[in-house]
Order: sequence, then C-alpha cells, then structure tokens
Amino acid sequence: GLVGLVVVAAVGAGAWWWRARTGPTIDPPAVPATDDPDVARLLTDVRAEVAAAPRSAGAWGKLGAAFTCNLFDAEADACFAQAARLDRGDPRWPYYRGVIAARHDPPAAPALYAAAAEAGRGGKFEAAATYRLADLALEGGDLD
Repeated sequence: GLVGLVVVAAVGAGAWWWRARTGPTIDPPAVPATDDPDVARLLTDVRAEVAAAPRSAGAWGKLGAAFTCNLFDAEADACFAQAARLDRGDPRWPYYRGVIAARHDPPAAPALYAAAAEAGRGGKFEAAATYRLADLALEGGDLD
C-alpha cells in the first residue's frame, strides 16, 4: 500500500543522495612497473584495500601516500582526488595534491593549497597550506 510506496521512495531517495554525495566509485590506479618486489607488493596490497572499500577516503589516501612515497605522483594525485571527492572536509587531500602540483603543474598548486587552508581552518593544515601559498607567492615575486 501507501506505506510500502513511501518506504521504497525514501530508500530510493536516500540511495540517490548518497551516490550523489560520494560520486561514482572508480578503479584505483594500476600498480606501475617497478624493479622492486617489495614496492610492488606494498602497492598491490594497499590497492586491494581500496578495492575492498572503494568509498573509504582513508583507504584512497593511504594508497595515494604509498604511491607518493615511491615517486608515482600521477597515480598518487588520482588517489588524493578521489579521497577529496569522498571526504570534501578533509584538508589532507587538497594539501597533498598541492604538493604534487607544485612539482608538476605549478599554476594548479595555489588553488589546492587554498582549498586545504579553508578545509583545515584552525588546524595544522591551515598553517601548512598558508605557508605553502606564501612560499609560492615569494617564488613568483609577489611580495603582497
């Protein structure tokens, strides 16, 4: 009856809201070729954690950190971007993306650091991101 229809509609609306909020899941980046079997094993294991929990921002961030530590910045950036989509309020994800952008796409770094400073207002990431923004400005000759 009517109660069943309302329940079905509520469940459907909730599912739509959750999907819209977190976005579609994507496959984690493939493990790049490496001559180090320990690195390959680490990346494979952490990637499996993401595959088991594709909506976990923490799992995506852990994989991003593993890629970053092993100098796979493109893969790391993709992981941090997905972590940011899943947890928009965590300043770590735009901050880490800013660090990568500063090395590979400097014009993109200030917006990412600004997002980290905003998300981390009042905490350590606000200070760190603000410092990075100031450092980029000084490197660019902007003394204001």
